[in-house]
Amino acid sequence: METSQYDELGRRMQHTDGSGKSKKYLYDKAGNVTKLIDKGYQTTTYEYNNRNWLTRKTAGGSSVGYQYDNAGRRTSMTDGTGTTGYYFTPGVGELEKITYPDGKQIQFTYNKHGLRSTMTDPFGLKLYYGYDELNRLKKVGQTETTAMAEYSYHSNGLLKDIKLENGTSSTMNYNGYDLSDLTQLQGASTVINRHSYTWSPDGNQLSKTDLVAGQSKSVQYGYDSLNRIETSTEFNELYVYDSRGNRQTLVSDQAPKLQEASYNYDGWNQLTGASVVGKSPVAYKYNGDGLMVERTENGSTRRYYYDGDQIMAEATVSGSTLSPVAQYIRGKQLIARLSGTTKHYYYYNGHGDVTELRNNTGALVNRYSYDMWGNPLTVSEQVANPFRYSGEYWDSTTELQYLRARWYDPSMGRFISEDTYEGQIDNPLSLNLYTYVINNPLKYVDPTGHEHEKGSGGGGGGGAGAGSGRGLDLDAKASALFGKIFKSIKNIPAKIFGKGNNSKGVGEVKTPTVAGRGQSKGGHQPTNLKEQLAVEESMSNPAAGKTLEGKNTDPRWPADEGWVKKAQNVNGVEVHYTYNTKTGEIDDFKIK
Repeated sequence: METSQYDELGRRMQHTDGSGKSKKYLYDKAGNVTKLIDKGYQTTTYEYNNRNWLTRKTAGGSSVGYQYDNAGRRTSMTDGTGTTGYYFTPGVGELEKITYPDGKQIQFTYNKHGLRSTMTDPFGLKLYYGYDELNRLKKVGQTETTAMAEYSYHSNGLLKDIKLENGTSSTMNYNGYDLSDLTQLQGASTVINRHSYTWSPDGNQLSKTDLVAGQSKSVQYGYDSLNRIETSTEFNELYVYDSRGNRQTLVSDQAPKLQEASYNYDGWNQLTGASVVGKSPVAYKYNGDGLMVERTENGSTRRYYYDGDQIMAEATVSGSTLSPVAQYIRGKQLIARLSGTTKHYYYYNGHGDVTELRNNTGALVNRYSYDMWGNPLTVSEQVANPFRYSGEYWDSTTELQYLRARWYDPSMGRFISEDTYEGQIDNPLSLNLYTYVINNPLKYVDPTGHEHEKGSGGGGGGGAGAGSGRGLDLDAKASALFGKIFKSIKNIPAKIFGKGNNSKGVGEVKTPTVAGRGQSKGGHQPTNLKEQLAVEESMSNPAAGKTLEGKNTDPRWPADEGWVKKAQNVNGVEVHYTYNTKTGEIDDFKIK
């Protein structure tokens, strides 16, 4: 049995899990969390400025420091890797440059609607982005007039076609909002691959048929009453779970892939070392945002650079010398890998798994296949590639997948460490802090390591597959980690461990998806804690706002897609925003 204790203000002071281990919380007079003592008796401390913005956090002998401008935008982050700087355009406040501790930088420019028009990566690659009349991403190229990938959409906004500069294309068809067919073509009519799917009324995948290299393979799936995977014909599998959602029994024709491994963690509970019997040890280093920035094996170190929370480039490190290995071009998802002047293009199935890499003529270079949990079944490579299942980073030595907050082990279908988010009160399945995607890996993905989300679509060169809405946030004024709307909100003390944990409830409040179509004129962004909290409160239940009839006139949020203008008054603060009644997405938050 799990229990929590609260003070007279309703703040959680202690939480005890079923094994009797407790977390404790301490607060300052403003209600900011100043100390967290976890179940392993490890202490994390937090410091704030007079505007209640987090300025320093310390755990396990290491600290991360933050500085902000007067608008609450982060201007620097100092951590164990050095100092990262953030620079914004005067007035509008668009993120225009990030400088990394090693002197490298990433730069952005924007169009008149606040949408990204160019990005220059740390090694000088400049990409150009184009949009259609609804401000949806239309093309990505190395010049304004050329395109490595071009996108078109169905009338309901779902991705329809992707055309790559190597002469291949992908076409997506849907049954309602569920992907029914993904066909990849060489030229106008030669089928490369085809992936077909059927779905139940509640969104569970019932079957798939993959036509790859002229060979067709079909699999059927069954589910229990809680929508967890129960049967699969691929290996004649049967799954049984205990009362907490742990995998209790697995009957399968596939031999389990077992390996003996030991893991080391730092004060932030980040995986810093992994040793697998019979393989070389691997070490990892992270920045203050918890992103893996270096990996070392056999004395060789790779450094990774991010756009938002997606890897855009990697280089080898030898002393102070950096040697570029690859640059990753992204659109709706990964488009291509660039090494020197050589490009290889990515292809996906409907789940968003990388299935192939092809060269500039469309010839096959790499091919992959997986079971439904992400265990590799087929690996054929001529070119090194770290992106695999659900399009995410795969460490082939440790056989773990990096999902930012945590590492996932597909051989068990579980994360190797406990989630710091305590689940959602309206979804008991999420309260198991080790389970991967609430045991429904065909329907969901987990790009954050914190929360499952629906993964549907697919394609070549950046289909609408798993995770396609994350990372670059190309339709926003700044990348995902530094979005204008969240520049101050993300530092609210409750976010240290989730709003749901700070009140008499269980788990993290689910934050709606931000569409990121830009910022309209009028109003202003939060400038004080009261306004920040008002926006956060509105975000927690955007559907509750009052609809402002006739006010939604901006073409970026068309009414026929379900967009309406809404307002909420929270403790005297008037918050306006756009809300999609069909998808639940939100956008364009401001104070009036």
